[in-house]
Amino acid sequence: MLFITDNEFERVVSRARNRDIAREYYRRDYVVNVSITIDNRGYYHISGKVMINGNIYLPRVLVNPNSKIVSTDCNCIYADEYTACGHIGALILKVQELSPNTFPLSLCC
Repeated sequence: MLFITDNEFERVVSRARNRDIAREYYRRDYVVNVSITIDNRGYYHISGKVMINGNIYLPRVLVNPNSKIVSTDCNCIYADEYTACGHIGALILKVQELSPNTFPLSLCC
């Protein structure tokens, strides 16, 4: 079962500013698509679309079978090797809200 904890969210989105931005994007419902698949190793592949003022961002998150985030990626300039961006954070928060237990999942908000 996929269950991303708040501690995991804070570990990955390590900058407080990016966490605040992620929470704001989540509150404003900027996450407009979520897709989750599970591969034969039990890894969850999460992708989303975050739309802000006409700009589209495409965050992706890879989660292992123990619900630990092992990699993230976004097409924005704010994600780096030290912290995930607000788009990735908003996607994680949306997945936390959904608490999915069946896959594949495709949600268009």
